[in-house]
Amino acid sequence: MLQNAARIIRGLFEMALRRNWSLMSGRLLKLSKVVEKRLWDWEHPLRQFAYLPAEVLTKIEERGLSVDRLRDMDSKEIGKYSRYRINNCGNASIISENK
Repeated sequence: MLQNAARIIRGLFEMALRRNWSLMSGRLLKLSKVVEKRLWDWEHPLRQFAYLPAEVLTKIEERGLSVDRLRDMDSKEIGKYSRYRINNCGNASIISENK
């Protein structure tokens, strides 16, 4: 179903592009990316990983941290921003708000 939807939207995008409908082409391209990636345009790319807690993802989105910025940070910095502590195994544990 999703493959067909992506093909249909991509076809509509190509038709709009050939007719020089720039606004419609842009909208269809965004919609095509949303369907193919199964991720809304405004959501953080890390939302596609189900094992990350929703609370952490929300805090990352609120602080506007991009994937590139997160890649440059070490685990302590990421834990500071998300109030989660990352141990050596890569597991997250909640730090209480009182600390």
